[in-house]
Amino acid sequence: MYPFPTRMPTRRATAFLIRAGILTGLLLLAGVAAGEDAADRFLAAEGALRSGDRATFDSLLAGLGDYPLYPYLRYASLGPDLDTVSDEAIESFLAEFPDTPLADRLRQVYLARLAAQGRWTDYARIYRPDDSAERRCLYLRAQVETGQGAQALAPAEIERLWLVPRSQPAACDPLFAWWDDSGLLTTDLVWRRLRLAMESGEQGLARYLGRRLPESERPWVERWLAVYSSPDLILEPGTLAGDHPMRPAILAQGIARLARSNPGKALDLLA
Repeated sequence: MYPFPTRMPTRRATAFLIRAGILTGLLLLAGVAAGEDAADRFLAAEGALRSGDRATFDSLLAGLGDYPLYPYLRYASLGPDLDTVSDEAIESFLAEFPDTPLADRLRQVYLARLAAQGRWTDYARIYRPDDSAERRCLYLRAQVETGQGAQALAPAEIERLWLVPRSQPAACDPLFAWWDDSGLLTTDLVWRRLRLAMESGEQGLARYLGRRLPESERPWVERWLAVYSSPDLILEPGTLAGDHPMRPAILAQGIARLARSNPGKALDLLA
C-alpha cells in the first residue's frame, strides 16, 4: 500500500488547474453560443421559406448541414404539395435521409404516384416494407408486372395478405385475381378465409368469398350464414345434414351463439 500524499498542491499546479477550469468553461459557453446561433439561423431560414425568400433561405440553409433539424428544412423546401415535386428531388431526399420519418412520409407519396402511373420497376426499387397491406400488395404486383412472379407468389407472402378476416384494400384485387388465374388460389384457401370472416362476424365478406367457391360448395356457405343469423336452426336435424370439413366449425359457432339466448338448449346440444 502506498500512503496518500500529504503535500498541498504547488502554486504552479494550482494555477494550471485554474487555467484548465477557465478553458473548460469557455468551451462550454462557446458550445452553447454555437447552438443558440444555429437555432437562430434555423428559425430565420424557416421564416424566409414561409415568406417566399428563397435566396435568403438557401444562404441560411448552407450553414445548417450539421443541425439536427436540417432534414426538416430540406423537407419543407420541397413545398406544400408533394404531388408536384419532381422525381429527382424526391429521390435525392430519400437517398440523403433514408432512415428518417420524413423519408417514410415522402416515400409513401412517391409510391402512390408510381403505382398510379404503372411504373412498376420504379415501385419495386423504391418500396420498403412497412405495415401497409395496400403497399405490400402493390409491391407484389410490381414483381408480377416486371416478370418476377415466382418471387411474388411465395406462399407465405400471398397467404399472409389473403388470410385475414376483413376486406383488403382494392389495390390487392389485381394481385388476388392474378393469383386465382394462376391456379394457386385453392378452394381450401377460400374456405380458410371464409371461416375467419364468419368467426369475426364479417358476413358480407363471407358472401363475397362464397361466390369464389365451386357451385357444389356454396350451399354450406348459405347454411353457415343462416345458422349465424338464427342459431336455433342447429336444433333442427336437417340443417347440417351431410358431411363437410366446415360442419364442426358451423356447429361450434351455432352453439356459442345459441348459448347467449338459450343456455339450456345449448348445453343439451353440446352434451
